[in-house]
Amino acid sequence: FGREVYVGFSAQQQGAVRDALARAGIPCRLRVRNTMGQLRGGGQGTLRGSMGSTGQSQSLAYEYHVLVPRGRFEEAEGVAAAALRG
Repeated sequence: FGREVYVGFSAQQQGAVRDALARAGIPCRLRVRNTMGQLRGGGQGTLRGSMGSTGQSQSLAYEYHVLVPRGRFEEAEGVAAAALRG
């Protein structure tokens, strides 16, 4: 695993991509990154811990990365694009 066929903030879209990949028999992995949980460095804690989450859109709190095996990337890219078109 190592090529990303989807990167975005929509749980619905990443689910559609993963479902389509599964139907096509293409294995995938999901990585979820909490954008407000990033460390500020220097022992200062996280962004959310120091700034709070007031005014932050919860729809942008999680970034989804769908990864597929390098050898299946081109096929997976087509499947993912079709899934996102609906």
